[in-house]
Amino acid sequence: MESANQRGARPQQKKYVVGGARGLGGAQILFASLLLTFGIIGIVVQTDVYFAGTPVWTGLMYLVTGILGVVSSHRNTKCLIIGFLVMSCLSLILTFCGIASASIAIAGEHWNTWSGPVGCYYDWNNSENECTNLDIARFTIDAANLLFALVELGLSITTIAVCSYTLCKGCCGEGGSCCGEGGNCCRNGNTGNAYQNMYQVGQGGRLVPVQGFANINYAPGHSAHAPSYVISSTIPPQHGDAQQGMAAAANYQDVTQAHAQQQHEQQTNEPPQQQGDAHAQPGYVSPPPGYNQA
Repeated sequence: MESANQRGARPQQKKYVVGGARGLGGAQILFASLLLTFGIIGIVVQTDVYFAGTPVWTGLMYLVTGILGVVSSHRNTKCLIIGFLVMSCLSLILTFCGIASASIAIAGEHWNTWSGPVGCYYDWNNSENECTNLDIARFTIDAANLLFALVELGLSITTIAVCSYTLCKGCCGEGGSCCGEGGNCCRNGNTGNAYQNMYQVGQGGRLVPVQGFANINYAPGHSAHAPSYVISSTIPPQHGDAQQGMAAAANYQDVTQAHAQQQHEQQTNEPPQQQGDAHAQPGYVSPPPGYNQA
């Protein structure tokens, strides 16, 4: 059974990983879409360095990273988190390219000689462009691309921190499985621990489980004499039944004494012809009275 510290840390780790990855992934998808939109508009109006297409290919990289982050929040596998971390590192590198490209475009927009969609040109005599309105649009697009690149810089750094924390301190760093092994990180369900059920002999020699002992984690399986048996079986733990299991464990001693007294009374009243197991092998447990092996 896991300790109280482990039980308290698991929900926090799961909430931190799922909420952080989902929020960061969604934010990267949003700003990647904005970068793609403004990058296409910049190509149409021919900003200073529109031919490089920096907002377009950096936006595609951010979009893939954001989608991977959202997927990793739903399927918390170690491989997806590692992939999210790698893509975030690449996005961080590309962010500097976007910042440099937008800064160069803003600085050189005043001397932009591209004609644009409306046939603008640069008047060398007056040292200015002959379409002021398009100039303002170009400056606005470059400034927006710079702002989105700065936001992506912060998102990439935060994403790297979240993924690194999950892999180093979270449950994935404590035995989480990777690709091809079918293991999920921060998962709930069967932990592989052996659980035991207590049975008693009912009518017709059938074994009936004793109520209240289904989810108690006992010592390794051992044999018990009739009329009660302890049979080991691996069953998934039911979360939320901890109080019921503690209450059942408190009554365990009383139930054991009652079974021992019942066994003693049956051995006392047992007929002589039914005590023929004296030459049985060591460790042999005789079946209960009336138990039909067929």
